[in-house]
Amino acid sequence: MKVTLRGEVIKVGDARTAGTSEVKEIVIHRKYHDPDTGELKGEDFFPVQVWKDRWREMEEAIKPSSKVEMTGFVNGRRIEKDGTASFFCNIVAHSFKNV
Repeated sequence: MKVTLRGEVIKVGDARTAGTSEVKEIVIHRKYHDPDTGELKGEDFFPVQVWKDRWREMEEAIKPSSKVEMTGFVNGRRIEKDGTASFFCNIVAHSFKNV
């Protein structure tokens, strides 16, 4: 499932090993306002995974306080443990650009 997010980068995590590659987690912050009054209605925080093969080409856009537009996909998975199913969802970045 394709996803596009616009917001401000508020955190850039350190690289960590995941399987046979490395991944960094960044957090995108988005505020939303009432369209009629302009009043702040809420905020969202989206953790996004950036894999090593994409990190180098996006490095300039991904800095704390940068305003960005991220495109990528949602990755969902199911894990069963002790007969109970759990479901997890990740946002994986494909590209970033400054806005």
